[in-house]
Amino acid sequence: MQAAIRAYRIALTYRTPEVHPTGCAATQNNLGTAYWHLAECHKGDTATRQEALQAAIAAYVAATDICQQLPAYTTLSFDRWSTHNNLGLAYYALAQEVLPAAVESGQGDKCDRLYLALHHHLKAWQGWQQQPELQQTAVHFILETMRTLYDTCGINGQNRALSQIPPELLPEILSKL
Repeated sequence: MQAAIRAYRIALTYRTPEVHPTGCAATQNNLGTAYWHLAECHKGDTATRQEALQAAIAAYVAATDICQQLPAYTTLSFDRWSTHNNLGLAYYALAQEVLPAAVESGQGDKCDRLYLALHHHLKAWQGWQQQPELQQTAVHFILETMRTLYDTCGINGQNRALSQIPPELLPEILSKL
């Protein structure tokens, strides 16, 4: 995994947003995925896992930021909505990994990370309008995040999250909560 991460980092010195924006976005997406897998390999080492998840988030955010600046019709070598979904998964996982010391010091708010996870799962759901099977994947993660928000942040947290759900999705979410 480390070799892949090094290779992607080297590629990013050539594939910059200015020179090759679609290539840069794809490389950032791949870098995020490599860091995600590195985090999965370190489930027993919370500090290393957090570091890898934060790096995955940074790479996915870079990829989505570049995509947002491209014309909508731009052909990409990856699914930008999957990147949003993966970003949601990374925020969700990081929320679960918050160290008690971070919470006591006011850092690493689980609720904020869960709201970010929800935001990106909703972006994926909206982007997958023409792909119902992928939309259902996003719905699954939206529901999981909503339940965790209730468990972690209480009824106020869940109500805040419900206010972000698009009206056309609300009946499905409410029926499954």
